[in-house]
Amino acid sequence: MKVKNPDNTGAQLNDSARQRAFTLVEVVVSIALFSALVIVVSSMYSFIRRTFVRVDSRSAASSEIERFLLRLDNELRSAKDVTSPASDAKSNCLTFVNKEGNEIGYEFTEDGTVVRTDFQNDNQRILMHDVASLSFSRFTRGLVEISITIGQVPILTAIHVWNLP
Repeated sequence: MKVKNPDNTGAQLNDSARQRAFTLVEVVVSIALFSALVIVVSSMYSFIRRTFVRVDSRSAASSEIERFLLRLDNELRSAKDVTSPASDAKSNCLTFVNKEGNEIGYEFTEDGTVVRTDFQNDNQRILMHDVASLSFSRFTRGLVEISITIGQVPILTAIHVWNLP
C-alpha cells in the first residue's frame, strides 16, 4: 500500500490551478488589444458620421440651388428686358422686366442671403440662406452666367440663355 504525501498533493493542486489562470502579461496584452480595437472602431464611426453630415449638407445645398435656378430660369425665359448687369459686367444683383412689366431683382446680400424683390409691388422674399457668393455676369444681350458658391467650395456654375423680343 502506498502512502500519500500531503505535500505532493498540494503541489499538484497548485500546479493545475496555475495552469488554468491567466498571467498578468496575458491580461495586459488582452486589455491593450481591446483598447486598440475600441479606438479603431470609434475613429471609423467618427469618420463615417462626418462624411454623412458633409454629403447631407451638400445635398440640401444642391436642392436649394436647383430650386433657385429653376425659378430664375422660368422668369428669365419670359423677361422683356435685362437692365442689370450691363453687357460685359459682373454684379451681385440681376434686374429685369418680367412679362407683366414689373421690374424684378435678384440680389446677393452681405449676410449671405439671396433676396428676390418685386419693385412694383414692393415685395421681398428670401430665396436662399448661407450662400458664400453669388455673381451674375452678362456677356451678350441674352446670355447671363450665374456662379454660386455655398461654403468654401463652388458648387454650381450655370449659364442661362433666353430670347428677348
